[in-house]
Amino acid sequence: MNQYSAKLTRLLAIVTSTKDIRAKSDLFKLYTNCKNVYVEMDKESVECRRLHRITVKYTELEQKLNKSITEFEQWITFATLLYG
Repeated sequence: MNQYSAKLTRLLAIVTSTKDIRAKSDLFKLYTNCKNVYVEMDKESVECRRLHRITVKYTELEQKLNKSITEFEQWITFATLLYG
C-alpha cells in the first residue's frame, strides 16, 4: 500500500504544479478517481487482514488502481502536449 501512497503523492504534486487551469482541472478529476480506488482498496485491506488472505475484491481493486494510474500518467503527457 505504501508504494501506491507514494505514487499518488507524486501525482498530486504534478497536478498542483500544472500551470494551465484547464489541464489542472482535468488532471485533478483523474487524480480524484485514482484516490477513490485507493481508499476502497485500503478498506478492503482490513478485510484481508481479518481473513488472513488476499481477497478477490482486493486483487480487482489493485488492478483497477494500476490501470487508473497508468491512464493518469498518459493524460499528464497528453495535457502537457495539448496545453503546454
